[in-house]
Amino acid sequence: MTCIKLGTIHKLRHAMGRIVTAMRSRVGRLIASHDRLHTYYLRIRKKQPDLTCRVCGSTSKFFAFMRGVKYFTCSQCHMVQSSYHSGKDLYLDVYKDKIHTASASSGSRELFFLEWGARLLNLDNPRILIFAPGSTPTFEILSQRGADVYAADISDGLPYSDRFIHLCKDKLPDIEFDIITMVEIIEHFDNPVGEFRTLSKHLAPDGIIAGTTDFYQGGAIWNNKYLMPKDHLSYFHHDSLSYLCDLLGLKCVLFEMDWSRKNEAIRYRRAFIIYWEDSVVAAKAIYRYRQTCPILPIKHA
Repeated sequence: MTCIKLGTIHKLRHAMGRIVTAMRSRVGRLIASHDRLHTYYLRIRKKQPDLTCRVCGSTSKFFAFMRGVKYFTCSQCHMVQSSYHSGKDLYLDVYKDKIHTASASSGSRELFFLEWGARLLNLDNPRILIFAPGSTPTFEILSQRGADVYAADISDGLPYSDRFIHLCKDKLPDIEFDIITMVEIIEHFDNPVGEFRTLSKHLAPDGIIAGTTDFYQGGAIWNNKYLMPKDHLSYFHHDSLSYLCDLLGLKCVLFEMDWSRKNEAIRYRRAFIIYWEDSVVAAKAIYRYRQTCPILPIKHA
């Protein structure tokens, strides 16, 4: 009797799970339908004022209304940006009082980029900056290994030290870094040009900036999971990042990441590598890597 009851309970749990999944799917479709109707209303009945593109300064036209936020797209660099909290320091406002984890809790992507970057540049002990690591353990892991590593964040409550810089209170040290990581960070920037300009001042002549984000590939954005967090202000197109890099004297290469974590394949995450346009060392290293690597570039800017 006990086995029968347990089997019945398991069947009921599976049935309830399927019902909940179906309900969530229907709710998602209803929300997307409402957003489409609201977008149509805003376009036809209420003229939306244009915004200035955060990257190239061109005119951004109203594009969509989704989950209470208006989105605008640039006709020149194709970046999609939201009007939510526009003109304010959202990153500071949202995350100052939170121990924010911008990337995975394991910090595996930062470690992947740092180890890969050291091999790419053929450096035994590169000077590293982990930008906005949140509560990931990457900084502690590398410090224990004796690496020349720094980190910088704005969240209160993190273990700040001489090498873990609180950007609300202190500035980055006046030194240059061989590798700077930015994992799932640039989509939060309200002023991406200013942020990249500041970071580029700390990039060594033959150094690289490596990170990930989800690049806009064109088309509709209805029910786009990457735009669900309201603090994702800047949805970069590869043209947007290319324009930004050209503006600052940098070059970028975009990759389609294909790696695994806990036996689960992780695909469709776009990775970017940025370096100085006059850096022969970085350019040759990336060129050599592109000839043999299983991670295929989707665009070379």
